[in-house]
Amino acid sequence: MISGFDLSATEYDNAFTYTPVGMLQRNSVYRYLKPYLSKSKGMHILEINCGTGEDALLMAEMGHSVLATDLSLEMLARGRAKAAEHQNISFLQMDINRLASVSLKEKADIIFSNFGGLNCISPVQFRQFLNAAENKLDANGLLIAVIMPKNCLWNRLYSLLKGKPKMSRRRNSTKAVKVEVEGIMVDTWYYNPKEIEDYAKSSFRRKLLKPIGFLVPPSYLNAFFKKKKGLLSMLAWFDKKLFPFNFLSAYADHFIIVLEKK
Repeated sequence: MISGFDLSATEYDNAFTYTPVGMLQRNSVYRYLKPYLSKSKGMHILEINCGTGEDALLMAEMGHSVLATDLSLEMLARGRAKAAEHQNISFLQMDINRLASVSLKEKADIIFSNFGGLNCISPVQFRQFLNAAENKLDANGLLIAVIMPKNCLWNRLYSLLKGKPKMSRRRNSTKAVKVEVEGIMVDTWYYNPKEIEDYAKSSFRRKLLKPIGFLVPPSYLNAFFKKKKGLLSMLAWFDKKLFPFNFLSAYADHFIIVLEKK
């Protein structure tokens, strides 16, 4: 079955990864991710929803062994092409909901998922994923996830300016929201940090929580900001210097949460 993510794989890097907004968003993630990657060399990292492999490349280049997984065969093909010269990256097609059945040669030191990959699973599936992740992690292993919250201020402001007040509240739902990806509707759930912590509290303790893209806009505004790089740079500066507060995580485009296995 061809998914929207298969169809978007060809243009994904040009539409997001290498855009000014995309690079700022990813750099914000790396600001918090890199200290955990720098603690030791040769860690085993399992990546969930690796997309075109951009994050897998960073982790491999920092000396770690990466198993990068995704449901989309086209995304994986892009990732393999990027990582052709890296012997410490391997790719595997995997549904998030099948994590429990995946056999790993070594337990993972880190399980990592970037930019809303885990928003593709329901609350019930999220709890099952956390149970599976606990079993796949080594002692004191880390689950590091970048997730889209319910109360993104950018989404509310943009929808109101567009005269679509109902759209401004669509993230704030306990039900799946239909999101279009290349003409295919994808069920998407939004989670605030407190919900994730509640789901995880029996097996994980929170080590870090930070907003990603509180002032830096979502990727769908990239066209607007493409010719306003000065404004975008200013927003990124304020994001970095003045707004790294935990409580803003529920109002940003994404948030990064680091959970340590108990």
